Amino acid sequence: MTGKRQLLVDPETAPTVKRIFELSKQGNSVHQIARALCEDGILIPRAYRAMKNGTLDTSTGFKFPTDWVGKM
Repeated sequence: MTGKRQLLVDPETAPTVKRIFELSKQGNSVHQIARALCEDGILIPRAYRAMKNGTLDTSTGFKFPTDWVGKM
């Protein structure tokens, strides 16, 4: 590669990304999509990254790690 960045698909999160696009395509608003992700317990990206690093349980910054809406 000559200095170009390359996006890689994360097989664990790909179904969630596909679902977000599908919900959007169906006409759901951003709030509706966020609410659906909250209800299904999908981790927000920052919390997912902390989980993968093994720091989610010890971090004090994730009182609501599935709060996509910002109002939980």
